[in-house]
Amino acid sequence: CDMVMAEERAARAKATSNFAFGSKRRLESVAQFQKWHDEKTRDLKRLRDVDLVKTHAELEEVENDLMVAKVALAKNWVKVVKEDVLGADSPLLEVVGNDSMSVNDLSSFILSLCALSAELSSGN
Repeated sequence: CDMVMAEERAARAKATSNFAFGSKRRLESVAQFQKWHDEKTRDLKRLRDVDLVKTHAELEEVENDLMVAKVALAKNWVKVVKEDVLGADSPLLEVVGNDSMSVNDLSSFILSLCALSAELSSGN
């Protein structure tokens, strides 16, 4: 009877030892996961609250710079057209008042008007 009980006690002790070891490993694993989770949550919060706000501000600045550049380009095109196309020596006056405009002059004039129209419409 003692021999059978000794075997059962040894099996029970081994099972208890195995359970304690497994439980300890599980707690360590859960703690490690919690540490990782907390770290990643902090990283995500930093990305959302700091980096994303900074990036959004930079994007707005670049979009504003682009808009200013588009307006400057459109103003420059208007100036060029007023001076070169509508000025005293303009091809337009030659077209209207003179039939001696070459094909190249006429094509340059038409392309300038098309480009100006496209740029002004893209600004709207």
